Amino acid sequence: MPFPSEVYFRNAVNRLLQEETSYDKEELKILHEKNHGILNAEQKNVYDFIIQNVYNKVGGVFFVYRSGGCGKTFLWQTLYCRLRSEGKIVLLVASCRITALLLPGGRTANSRFHIPLKLDQDSTAGIRHATDIAELIQQLI
Repeated sequence: MPFPSEVYFRNAVNRLLQEETSYDKEELKILHEKNHGILNAEQKNVYDFIIQNVYNKVGGVFFVYRSGGCGKTFLWQTLYCRLRSEGKIVLLVASCRITALLLPGGRTANSRFHIPLKLDQDSTAGIRHATDIAELIQQLI
C-alpha cells in the first residue's frame, strides 16, 4: 500500500505562523512603553541598533552576551514587545534550554531550526521545503 503524500498530513492552517501572529498587540504595546522607559544606556544602544536594522530591512541575527543578571532578557522582552505589538514575527531562540525558558515562546536554536546536535562538515539543518517552519521563515523575508 503506498504511503500518502505529506501534503495530506498538513492542516490548512500553518500552526507555527498562527502562534507567531496571535498575540495581544495592545498588551504588548503597553508593556513595551513601560519597559522602554527604564532601559539603561547600554541596553538602549543595543535596542536602537536592532530596531534600526529591522526597519531598514537590513535584518540579521543578533547575539547579546554579558554576565548573568545584567538585563539581557529584559532587553529582548522590550524588543519583542515592540515588534510583536506591530504585528511582526519574532522568533526567539537561545543557545541553552534555561535561557529559552525565560523567553515567551522561546526555543533553543537546535529545536527551532532543526539543527543537528552533532555537527560536522556534512551537517545541514533539517528544514524541508513546504513545511510549517519553512513557511514561517519565508514570512520573515
